[in-house]
Amino acid sequence: MHGEHARIIADSVTQAVSKRGVRELSLRLFELYFARYPETREYFRDTDLQSFAPRKFSTIAEFFVDTVEHPEFAEHHVSFEVYRHLSYDVHDAEYYYAMVDVFLQVITEAIED
Repeated sequence: MHGEHARIIADSVTQAVSKRGVRELSLRLFELYFARYPETREYFRDTDLQSFAPRKFSTIAEFFVDTVEHPEFAEHHVSFEVYRHLSYDVHDAEYYYAMVDVFLQVITEAIED
């Protein structure tokens, strides 16, 4: 069952990327993220989003498919990401879930376009 959900998500990401490209999708991801959570902009103040955003988008896509396909590892992955980001002074796990929420919106927008 999880494998089928993971395949649907992966196919949706592929479809969105073929319509808009990773760069456009990734910049839209951060546009929406900052609009919803303006306080997070400070965490990226020294980041070149033009180069960082596509890498982050691809990482989120892989991470999302992985955690759906292997839910037993999802909690560990999220915990690891939260711990890793402490070095950037990011302490709120909700921001990770928010990023996934925005990611899904970006994919949906691209597919429905």
